[in-house]
Amino acid sequence: METATALYKKAIECEKGRNFREAIALYEKVIDNNGYQIAAVLRLASLYESLKLYQKSLDIYHKGLSLARGLKNYRAESYISFMMLSLIDFE
Repeated sequence: METATALYKKAIECEKGRNFREAIALYEKVIDNNGYQIAAVLRLASLYESLKLYQKSLDIYHKGLSLARGLKNYRAESYISFMMLSLIDFE
């Protein structure tokens, strides 16, 4: 089984190569495996947003917000809240 770090790096490469379906699957695996969670959440939500899948993006941001609060990562919490606000117009 690949490490979360390896999966995360692969996801970034897939995203750069515009293989978004594979990137999404890999980011989801990273999040499920508890590695690079906040970074993967942010990239995945942003990817969904760029694909105009706004509800999926919001769902992932909600997951990230809960994670950030649990980790007491106030910078991530603030950033995620801001990103969620930017999606309100698209709902």
